[in-house]
Amino acid sequence: KITNDFSKTVRTADGLKSTGMISTETIERIIASIDEAKLQGFDFHNDLVKAVSTQALRVAKNQAEVVEAIYKSTGVKFEIIDGETEAELTLNGVKRRMELLNLCMDSFMVLDIGGGSTELIFVFYDEVVTKSFPIGIVTLTQSYSSLDEIRANIAQEMQEVQKFIFEVYANHGRVKLFLATAGTPTSVASMKLGMNFKTYDKDKINGTVLYHKDLDIEFKKLFTMSKVEKIEAVGEGRDDLIGTGMLIYDSIFIFSGMNESIVVDDGLVEGLLLEG
Repeated sequence: KITNDFSKTVRTADGLKSTGMISTETIERIIASIDEAKLQGFDFHNDLVKAVSTQALRVAKNQAEVVEAIYKSTGVKFEIIDGETEAELTLNGVKRRMELLNLCMDSFMVLDIGGGSTELIFVFYDEVVTKSFPIGIVTLTQSYSSLDEIRANIAQEMQEVQKFIFEVYANHGRVKLFLATAGTPTSVASMKLGMNFKTYDKDKINGTVLYHKDLDIEFKKLFTMSKVEKIEAVGEGRDDLIGTGMLIYDSIFIFSGMNESIVVDDGLVEGLLLEG
């Protein structure tokens, strides 16, 4: 049972593509977010804490220094988990929500779009096939000068993802369900349901069906918004990234041949909680 919840976009992968390092500014944002969580009732000194970091710290040249700096300032020690562990934890979180939604779990695909990477998980009964790709909403956004440029290059950027999906289909067949988790799908679902960042309700998000056409509808809405309106819609720190995430999401729809996806808020965090 979740008794307290806090979320903050810190963009750990900010600048990583060009420098290979986690910047001092990013470390300060992470520390500030932990301090903010403390003010909201989280006791990181007396409670049992499990803190993990994923792709950005996996590839950062200064990963050890970053972990140590955060620990010295906050007392929170981050564990850098590998892609396989990340996928396993995310899958466990998603499966728990699928059970609560009474969804068939015979065969399905999970999409998890992060800041520094995108994970795809295929489940065929007891067999799991997963792969992590170094394509995230932060790193991809910072590789190009505009969203139009990203759109023009997205097919090339996603070639390895397309190849992987086709290989999985060739070896195992198509999946019955497409599940999508993490910030991009949940933000798009929130926009579709008429919510914004402040009124976001994960209970309403869980199980929301997003059709492929919904992405185009919400993408067009996004283009009419000012920066302030985007921040109100999806939150500060995500406003300039959501378009990139939607292009990645759109590519998965195309490659998989699926017309609809089921959005779940549950993922890595819930998988960690289930691990205990």
